Amino acid sequence: MVRIIRKIILVIITLTTLATPCFAADNSISWAEDELTFMKEHPVIRLGVDPKFVPFEFIDEDGEYKGIAADYLALISEKTGLQFEVVKGLTWPEAYNMALAGGVDALPAIGKTSEREKYFLFSEPYYYYKRVIVTRDIDTWISGIEDLEGLAVAVQRNSSHHSYLLSYPNINLSLYESVEAALTAVATGTEKAFIGNLATTNYLIRANGLTNLRFVSFEAEKQQALYFAVRKDWPELISIFNKAMNTIPESEKLAINNKWIELDTDLDYGPIIRILSIVGAFIAVVLSVSFFWIARLRKEIRQREQIQLDLEKAKREADEANEFKSRFMARMSHEIRTPLNAITGMSYLLKKTGVSVAQSMYIDRITQAANNMLSIINDILDFSKIEAGKVELEITSFSMDQLIQDVVNIISYKIGEQDIDFRLSKDPLVPNWFFGDSKRIEQVLLGLTPCHWRLYT
Repeated sequence: MVRIIRKIILVIITLTTLATPCFAADNSISWAEDELTFMKEHPVIRLGVDPKFVPFEFIDEDGEYKGIAADYLALISEKTGLQFEVVKGLTWPEAYNMALAGGVDALPAIGKTSEREKYFLFSEPYYYYKRVIVTRDIDTWISGIEDLEGLAVAVQRNSSHHSYLLSYPNINLSLYESVEAALTAVATGTEKAFIGNLATTNYLIRANGLTNLRFVSFEAEKQQALYFAVRKDWPELISIFNKAMNTIPESEKLAINNKWIELDTDLDYGPIIRILSIVGAFIAVVLSVSFFWIARLRKEIRQREQIQLDLEKAKREADEANEFKSRFMARMSHEIRTPLNAITGMSYLLKKTGVSVAQSMYIDRITQAANNMLSIINDILDFSKIEAGKVELEITSFSMDQLIQDVVNIISYKIGEQDIDFRLSKDPLVPNWFFGDSKRIEQVLLGLTPCHWRLYT
């Protein structure tokens, strides 16, 4: 009821003011004749405004025109007697298009561009502001206008920022009817970036609780300005605006600035708290489940690591045992082979002496058993060499003549068996003493001599 009474009183005051206009209320301003005539013939100026251009101009919840431009127009009205009538119910693009068609007389808060100067006359600038890029806080790689090339950038339709971005052909434009809609699109990830003025974007971000956005200032040396723009055929109104603005003291301008730029907004934190509560509960559930499975996973990992360590230990022990076995078999096979050859040779020599038939039979069995054992040892030797990979040599001084003689003594029975005429000779230039493993050389010679006998028999 109180709001309705206020609106009725406002309508009565407005009608009374329109019925009895006061021209050139400030006698301290030197008005030209054509300016006085203009103010008499046009007591009411129709304005096209941006209803959401906070804090420069906007329509509040009571339907009243507020903002920096509105306060300056109130002072100009006091000084000139002109009345300013806002054409309400229009979006900014609709108000701008209506001004182009001559449906409104002036635009009180607008930036000047070369394109707009074709259609409007502009006053002296009365307010300066900074242009900024707005992105989500995760898009930290955007630090200047050059980073926006190839991207779609949100901007308010028919704003000065819209005209500004037209000079960057590599930037694609996403046009929105309001700054609020464009900022919401960036906050939700629909758009990558938005370009607008710092004061308006800061106000709307705080008012709508868009906490995931960040500002990027650019072109720090350039200041953007707001102007009064009027229809081309009313140059007198531009002159009136300029003269009236020049009489406003700096203290009043500073008061207007502090009133709106420091404007605080009462946010309704209820929806935000409810959303945060739901999100927090969901995150708590996710974290609880995650911690449970992480604990189980860690336990499983520890068990598997222990199993892996046990397997590695068992494998290491098996490898060590196998290596020891291989070394042992390789050594024993070599060590056993030499005495077996000696047993076979001595058995042959013993048989050549005067022995009885029974003794001869026993000697044959000894020789047969020794040959069988030697065959088995040869097989073991080959297998052991493969597993061991190498045979360690003992380096000592030995007589080559003695070594060869020992070999001949061992194999002499083979020579006798095959009725071979065997002679041993040595080149006198070959030295007698060498350094090496005499046992290994003896084994090599014992392994080679039977092959030569088979080739020549």
